[in-house]
Amino acid sequence: MSQMKKQTLIYIFLGLILLLLPFEHKLWKAFHFFSRFLFHQVKSLPSAFDRNIFFYFSEVLLLLFPFVCMKKRFPIGSVFCLLFFGCVVLSLLFSQTPVFYPQWGMVFHLALVILFFLVLSSVDMSLNGLHKILFLFLLVSIIPCLIGLSHYLLQHSLGLSFIGEPVLDPLNGKLGSIGVSSGRLWIFDLLLPHQGSSLLFRSYGTFGHPNVFGGFLFVSLMVTSYFYVTYPKKKLFFQIVLFLQTLALFTTFSRSALFAWLISLSLFVILICWKKKTFPSSLLKTALCALLLSLILFGEQWWDRGGFLNYNRIVQKTDNERVEKQGEAISLIATHPWLGVGWNNYLVAVESMQPKSPPQPTHNMYLMIASESGLPALCFFLLMIGFSIYNGWKRQTSFTFFLAATVVGFLFIGMCDFYPIFDQKGRLLFFLALGLLNVRVFVKEKQALKRLLHAV
Repeated sequence: MSQMKKQTLIYIFLGLILLLLPFEHKLWKAFHFFSRFLFHQVKSLPSAFDRNIFFYFSEVLLLLFPFVCMKKRFPIGSVFCLLFFGCVVLSLLFSQTPVFYPQWGMVFHLALVILFFLVLSSVDMSLNGLHKILFLFLLVSIIPCLIGLSHYLLQHSLGLSFIGEPVLDPLNGKLGSIGVSSGRLWIFDLLLPHQGSSLLFRSYGTFGHPNVFGGFLFVSLMVTSYFYVTYPKKKLFFQIVLFLQTLALFTTFSRSALFAWLISLSLFVILICWKKKTFPSSLLKTALCALLLSLILFGEQWWDRGGFLNYNRIVQKTDNERVEKQGEAISLIATHPWLGVGWNNYLVAVESMQPKSPPQPTHNMYLMIASESGLPALCFFLLMIGFSIYNGWKRQTSFTFFLAATVVGFLFIGMCDFYPIFDQKGRLLFFLALGLLNVRVFVKEKQALKRLLHAV
């Protein structure tokens, strides 16, 4: 196969993966019979385990991706990635539940994303091609934004479950919601008679949780910010998209995603000023206007939600619970420092500790990795990230600055949540940014993308 055809296939596969990412959801009904056959007689199956065999459609592409573009060049970050995965496998082999399929199914899902990272880290791609793929991602991100805003303003689903939209059922106590004493959704409810519930659904988009949706919007906002700086003549289009993404982010009420965007955007601007000797004032003005508009529209709701404009009892209670769960994770690390309790065994181990509150994962990616797979796994994981950032830093381009800032945002999210490594969509986004930092980028003429932007 010629080099040109290989490059084309790489762009097609990567574009399809990004196209499917927002609409990814578990496909399990086709395997329901096998799941019941395998597990219905297993009385000792822990309650924390997923009892369904499932897969994601994009995993077909992840399996085929190595056959399209695998090369022999692997950066040092890939070595630490393999060592991290080796620790994950060993942790499960020596855990209390080494024979249950659900555990190895979770390892399999992680393995495919790691394989994607390894292959992506080994390829060469043109900057023009990467811009086309990311621009496609930006366009696709508009759909979940509109769905998410509709969720919040209408307070019900749109019936789009076939593209991953969750069903917002008021009787489902597990759905993400916030308490607003007035029951108002936004500032315009002050002008019109409104009687709503004091418990409001947060926006989900096409994601399984508002926090994960917030993480997706954080990445989308960073992509928009990068294009805003790279193609200033088309800033009106990117301004509109940035306002839409910011409004959608505010309706997720995800503190970690909002702070991650502010941190990453600030870092990106600082790096651009340092290297390019230019100050992207227009980008900052647009971002500040989008923040101000969002606060005007949803300020009352964020005040009642707490954690951004103020620190109230609700947030204090939530944070106290998270500190308690972090203490449980630290206890597990102290008793299982080398191999942890086993991948996907955290809830099983916590159940045996008989905690005061119902068992749930600790909202800290690093503590989850260390408690499930041991401190060596956490070290290898951090070294993989560190060397990936170093590889990107050596090139010192606007593109690598944008990716490095995005990864830093994910590292912040990891201190507040676990989905960048334990949720399929979060994993894909995180390892995509890491993999692109390792890609050897060569510059081509930007005329093709300019024509595409002109058409928009």
